[in-house]
Amino acid sequence: MHMKYDYYNNTGVFKPGYNVQMGVSSEFIRHIYIRADAGYGCYNNYGYNSIHHIEQYLKYPGYEKEKEKKTKKNQFKYFQMKENENGEIICPAGHAFTLVSSRLDHRSMYPKTNQKYVNEHCGDCPLRSRCTKARKGRTLNRSRDMEKYHKEVRKNLESEEGKKIMMQRSIQAEEVFANLKQDYGYTRLRRRGEIGVKEEIYLAAIRYNIRKYHKHKQRKKEEELPKA
Repeated sequence: MHMKYDYYNNTGVFKPGYNVQMGVSSEFIRHIYIRADAGYGCYNNYGYNSIHHIEQYLKYPGYEKEKEKKTKKNQFKYFQMKENENGEIICPAGHAFTLVSSRLDHRSMYPKTNQKYVNEHCGDCPLRSRCTKARKGRTLNRSRDMEKYHKEVRKNLESEEGKKIMMQRSIQAEEVFANLKQDYGYTRLRRRGEIGVKEEIYLAAIRYNIRKYHKHKQRKKEEELPKA
């Protein structure tokens, strides 16, 4: 990855860097090097989870936006449009989109069907200037496979168990990086190259886990002592 600027020297130039990510469980770093796309909530990750019977709890881009109330400003967004009884997507003006193409995409790790829709009623529509700038009218690209995963994610995240999981994720994962930076003074990598960076992160994680384990053990001993 490339950082936008050198945070420490303020040189205003792009610098190469490593995007360190850590998996935390019960406050301990369990998985140190995780291979995943930046957005996590992508089709490949959902496909992998589905095949391996892993519950879908990965947020996807736009998840928070979808929870917003419908307004005059966002009514033209695809996620605000509804389907009629025939499964057709209806625009804010009440016109249905027409399916013009459907193809199977094999470029991802798992194949998916991509569909393209066009609205043939944009010509004299009074809402056109606010809806689209395309000369041929509004078009939509849709993947029902992805929408199926999104529906499952929403159901899981909005459940009581999902809310607890997301709360623990935000507390525990962020705490690790905060402690490494503030308590240990570990603010940047000293080594270069993938092998050296991995070894350095492993050592930092081991140090963190040993200290966390000692604190838990000490706290348990103190709790077992008879009260005066």
